Amino acid sequence: MPTTKASAPGKALLVGGYLVLERRNSGLVVATNKRFYTTVRDDPSLEEEGSIVVESPQFHSTWKYTYKDDTLLPWVENATINDFVEKALRVCLMYLQPSAPPKLRITIQADNEFYSLLPHLEARSLDRTPQAVQTLEPFLPCPKDEDGAPIINKTGLGSSAALVTSLVGALVHHYPPKLLD
Repeated sequence: MPTTKASAPGKALLVGGYLVLERRNSGLVVATNKRFYTTVRDDPSLEEEGSIVVESPQFHSTWKYTYKDDTLLPWVENATINDFVEKALRVCLMYLQPSAPPKLRITIQADNEFYSLLPHLEARSLDRTPQAVQTLEPFLPCPKDEDGAPIINKTGLGSSAALVTSLVGALVHHYPPKLLD
């Protein structure tokens, strides 16, 4: 069962902000050592041809899709949507054009520092120090609110971009594009 893994770094904006979107403004961004990781593997145990299951254990989420006739369809049973995952899948599959309908299981995880660690530190009665953060196990799940929905407090490291980049990288390496003659 072929497995492909890819990761992408977060970023830290040192100078700039949204003003850098205007041509006359500049900024300074550096990559961090905190990463998003995507694992793509063929999963013949999936019953339906064209099935794609995306799991994000940290967000307590699973998204299922069917890819058929060059079209990606989310399952109506999906409790939530993730536009970033769905659009990245749609564009990649359209570009890569797998030779056979996929049966894929995709797992997306992020280093803890992409999201606030305060609830985890408080739950363990740990101080708010870098040393305490280092003692936490990797890929901690986001806490949930009283209704069971994940509480996602981002830290500004570019989680959306890192998620998409790691997902695209894993898919492109799993299904290398056909080169033109």
